[in-house]
Amino acid sequence: MGTMTVVTASLDELCQIDGVVCAFEFDADGRLVDFKARAGISRDVVELGAEYCATITSVFKTLADSATRLTPMGWTPFHAWCYTGGEYTCVIGGDGYRGVFCETSRCDLNKVHGILSGTR
Repeated sequence: MGTMTVVTASLDELCQIDGVVCAFEFDADGRLVDFKARAGISRDVVELGAEYCATITSVFKTLADSATRLTPMGWTPFHAWCYTGGEYTCVIGGDGYRGVFCETSRCDLNKVHGILSGTR
């Protein structure tokens, strides 16, 4: 099995991708570490998003560990997750504590997913 090369983009670089409205980092407890946003996104909104994203990341990591132990399928290590609803998408990747909010119709989700999961 090959080794994956992890590519890290800065929050500024992530925020420059067409359609990305906010790039952020948070810790496992959901505390916002840092963020970059385009006009109209407040710190309060990003802090709330970080709390939710930490919870969801934890659930997915637990699910992946369990599924890997209980089935012949390999779901670990964690690479990324994504949620799309309404006009926006959230993509979380890397170690699970960095992500973006983006306008679904304007953003190349494959590109963003590849950057955040380290597979680009």
